[in-house]
Amino acid sequence: MKKDYLARQSYPTDLTDEQWAVIEPLFVGMREYKYSKREILNAVLYVVDSSCKWRQLPHDLPTWQTVYSFFRRAKISGLWDKMLRHLVGGYLKCSVKINRLPIFLESIQKLNSIFFY
Repeated sequence: MKKDYLARQSYPTDLTDEQWAVIEPLFVGMREYKYSKREILNAVLYVVDSSCKWRQLPHDLPTWQTVYSFFRRAKISGLWDKMLRHLVGGYLKCSVKINRLPIFLESIQKLNSIFFY
């Protein structure tokens, strides 16, 4: 059974429902095991924002091995670049701007600059 992100206290880096609705289509067809993709993505964003080590993830987030494995597979498959293109393209076309989307875009750009180069 998947652990629900609502079962824990939220972090400032967690995706809002609006943000998740924008990027959720990118995760269609991906398998889910113990944790939802949203919860794993929340954990990746926590690492990026706090600059903590993978092994220092709080215990109420998915295990560091799960989060790192997802991060690595997303890097290899090009998911981070695809997500960035999707967000930037959608943001420029959208007439109703989502409040925290620029902050989320900044986090994705940090992923590219910190972990990929």
